Amino acid sequence: MEKTEFADRKFKLWFYQVSHSEAIIRSPKVDLDKTYNTNIDIYLGGIDYIEMPWLLCGLQIDKAAEEDKMYLSQKLGKDIPVKKIVVLVSEGKRYYIVASIIKIMENDLDFGVLPIYAFLSNKEK
Repeated sequence: MEKTEFADRKFKLWFYQVSHSEAIIRSPKVDLDKTYNTNIDIYLGGIDYIEMPWLLCGLQIDKAAEEDKMYLSQKLGKDIPVKKIVVLVSEGKRYYIVASIIKIMENDLDFGVLPIYAFLSNKEK
């Protein structure tokens, strides 16, 4: 994944399902200090590892570097392919998710999350 930036949005770990190894990180359309037209949802599937706080401000998603691969491979005790590494940068700090699928979507839901099939049927942003 190439670099993607959401400088003015706050993201929260909105949903995590251990049994299906999937998560949604959401920037809600209504936040305490701002209102937007849409939510931004980052769907992650086939998750092997998550290292992040529950709140991310000014999110940037970076392409994984060789140092990221070495760090995660050493931490997890196995070789991690770069294509499975999601690097989240918030307030100058790097956080990691190892996942098979990442999809970024916008929606205008007032609550809840989209069914997972909705994420899988749309193109990656």
